[in-house]
Amino acid sequence: MNIYQERNCEQIASGISGSDAAILVAEQYLDGKPPRRGKHKITQSERDAEFWSAEFLGKLPPDIWGSEVMVLALARYLDQERVSAPRLLTSIAQSQPAAICRAMRYARVAHRPKLARLTELREVANFSPEIREQCLIVDIFVDAYEIRQAEIDKWKLVLAGLSPFEILIYGSFFAFEHLIQGQSLYPEWDSRDEKIWYALTDLIAWKLKTTPDSKIRVSEQQIGLSMAVHLAPFLFPGRSGLPPRFDLLEAFKALLAAQVEMNEFISRSVDAHSYDDAVCFVRC
Repeated sequence: MNIYQERNCEQIASGISGSDAAILVAEQYLDGKPPRRGKHKITQSERDAEFWSAEFLGKLPPDIWGSEVMVLALARYLDQERVSAPRLLTSIAQSQPAAICRAMRYARVAHRPKLARLTELREVANFSPEIREQCLIVDIFVDAYEIRQAEIDKWKLVLAGLSPFEILIYGSFFAFEHLIQGQSLYPEWDSRDEKIWYALTDLIAWKLKTTPDSKIRVSEQQIGLSMAVHLAPFLFPGRSGLPPRFDLLEAFKALLAAQVEMNEFISRSVDAHSYDDAVCFVRC
């Protein structure tokens, strides 16, 4: 039997109203504690499947979907891909479109939305101008994200052959030139702002994540070779016989700028759309 349908029936049998019972069951769904079926722990995808297939959801009064708990439950639905409940979503769109709009924000649909859920939202938008407008706003966010990600991917491809240690070398060049000496790469950058350091951390994390363990553990000989190619030509021009890799240094600076731009886009726009109800986004 469906665990959430069963719990709803138990709550009602104890004398609780149908609406209050639904809220309690939704809170259990959201609490993050995996319930058990015997000795078997139910996975998150199984929890999603059981909750959204529970019969009691289709019988709830429309106003309950405007409650904070049910909006958060809807947000979880929009943030997963395995479960589909288009009929229920259509019903809510017709009666409580504002709840779906809030759920879209809480689910961070503006940041890499789940394609299946976005398709459903566009379909139910036929029943609500509010949802249609939110979908159009999300499209703007998605386009903006993809443009920024393409810029990051372009420069990551140029630097793909560098090891984590070599990325640190170019990061050190940048820090010495633009941070330690108090000079910014661009006039609008404030070298005291932590956003540059966060972006540097993101780039190092990217390189560590995409590099095999065998190449992360480097010997003294490998360190020496990397320094000879990527460090010495800058410090001792002409002595090593190798040209300084200004192309890689400029590519690193471009990648760092792109990462700062992405981080700022997410923190100032995506996060505001997702978490700040006091901010109202409109299309111009």
